[in-house]
Amino acid sequence: MSLPHWVSSERFYKDGVLRDTAREYLKEIVSESILANHETGCWVFPYGGYGRRGYNLIIWRGKSVGFHRVVYEVWRGSIPEGKFILHSCDNPPCCNPDHLRIGTAKDNEKDKIDRGR
Repeated sequence: MSLPHWVSSERFYKDGVLRDTAREYLKEIVSESILANHETGCWVFPYGGYGRRGYNLIIWRGKSVGFHRVVYEVWRGSIPEGKFILHSCDNPPCCNPDHLRIGTAKDNEKDKIDRGR
């Protein structure tokens, strides 16, 4: 299931905040669309494009955005300006909200070093 091409993601927001009704609708769409790996728990959204670092990208609010950021916002809430969404699973296309957390650029760099990237 995917959004009709004529539906603008801006309609899901009011005064810059994701509407609760939109949140439930988007959770349903994501849940029906993801491919789940039952061994790792990772979710992969099989649509959109992939950026050079392996992140699944979609057009959201008029910009190319990592799908994991959209899922974080839908499941967990807004992302503060300038913050990163980090993956505990170290799998860039994963969008399982249980694998995502907010962090800083410094946190992201530490993860890279700790994981040998």
